[in-house]
Amino acid sequence: MIYVILGTTASGKTDLAIRLAKEFSMPLISCDAYQVYKEFELGTACPRDEELEGIDHHFFKDYSIDDPIDVKKYQKEVRKLLDEYLEKGQDVILSGGTFLYVRAALFSYEFPDEEENNTYDSYSDEELYEMLKNKDPELAATLHPNNSRRVKRALINLDNNKKANKDDLKLLYPARFFAIDKSIEEVNQNIVLRCDKMFEQGLIEEVKKIVVTHKDLTTAFMAIGYKEVLNGLQENKTIEEIKQDVIVHTRQYAKRQRTFLRHQFKNLIQLKSEEIYKLISLDQKKKTRTIASLGKANYSKIENKKVLVCGLGGVGAIVVSSLARIGVKNIAFLDKDVVEESNLNRQMLYDIEDISKSKVDVAEQKLKEIDPLIQIKKYPLLLNEDNVKNLGHFDFIFDCIDDVKAKVALVKYALENNIDIIMCTGTARKKDSTMIKMGYLKDTGEPLARACKRKLVEQGIDIDKIKVIYSNEPALKKTKEILPSLPTVPNAAGLSMVTYFIKTIIS
Repeated sequence: MIYVILGTTASGKTDLAIRLAKEFSMPLISCDAYQVYKEFELGTACPRDEELEGIDHHFFKDYSIDDPIDVKKYQKEVRKLLDEYLEKGQDVILSGGTFLYVRAALFSYEFPDEEENNTYDSYSDEELYEMLKNKDPELAATLHPNNSRRVKRALINLDNNKKANKDDLKLLYPARFFAIDKSIEEVNQNIVLRCDKMFEQGLIEEVKKIVVTHKDLTTAFMAIGYKEVLNGLQENKTIEEIKQDVIVHTRQYAKRQRTFLRHQFKNLIQLKSEEIYKLISLDQKKKTRTIASLGKANYSKIENKKVLVCGLGGVGAIVVSSLARIGVKNIAFLDKDVVEESNLNRQMLYDIEDISKSKVDVAEQKLKEIDPLIQIKKYPLLLNEDNVKNLGHFDFIFDCIDDVKAKVALVKYALENNIDIIMCTGTARKKDSTMIKMGYLKDTGEPLARACKRKLVEQGIDIDKIKVIYSNEPALKKTKEILPSLPTVPNAAGLSMVTYFIKTIIS
């Protein structure tokens, strides 16, 4: 899992990221376009070496302004790191204020060859930069107006990635996005305090050193803090005047960041810093026993799977609850029913206060109480061969429904889309949980299974490889008024389905 900690400048995101990285031994990756340079320390509020001590950290003072890194190179390098960490099941903290770098790192943001695109060849440097400012002010602020090659490349990238519609970009990595919630007044006050500190610690001297030791000052001229000092020194401004320029421009940048955050990150969790700390801390601590049982790499595989649970009755209720407890972060479920009084004797997810409420709504609430970072999709409908096509793709499907036509439609959908599926056949009218078995549909003989087999065979589907949880226990006598059931059998069946899921994913 990648915990992405965002926020405006001077919101405290770096302090929070360092705190979490140290406490839970997570690598820390910066996504800041200027903290990456070793020459820029005071003006970027880059963490000091002693603050980063003991942390596996990246993109803090790793490059020189003489050999600048752009977003395309950043994307290539950071994805290498992320792939290595996630392959080992290592959680990561990613934090910084250059949100374009975040999007390039984690989303399907592509960089075409600008040499093959002549769309912007006829425009002047001034016209190109003005177009870029209109399309993406944050990105424009990181580029020099006279660097036409990079400005043109940025425009081509924005066109290619359809920035106007953020939903066109697909999230490529398992991540949760957090933004530190601070009032404008708090941020503005922090900006003043930070600026005072920068000047007290020697920002003027840092800029003078850069001017003396580096010929190409293009990158320095674009960084807030550095460009104001450079211009101020050239124009013989007082230190107080320079400081005010830095404060004003930093506040303007924070305003652009607030706008960007509101529109560019789906499912953004915006909370106070301490609340974000508690959420991530809870998530880290909640994993420990499952990781001890399965190992980090296997846990990561399970955590990042996208699963669908069809039916939230006696079997499905224990399935979704167990999936949330073992750490599955993306769960969809489907059920059209409401909670009834007679459900309470066996459906472990519900209690008296849930009676008459939609099962999918109650399940969402209960799962969020187990894992606040879980992402849920609800389908309050009765499955059939028409709407099954609209479900989308999943890595794994749990069939916990008791309608023959719906079960057949679901199995066909899973097989046609190469999705792993585990079926459960009838668990009502039975009381011995020790007779629950895992096998293939061809092995079962109870009424629901027989009806499914017949329909599937009629449609030319091979039932020999369809996995199923079932019981051959003789059924209890059925009455017209009441369908006999106990909590033992459906819950044992649901837990057996989850066991099969774990084995399948880590095998």
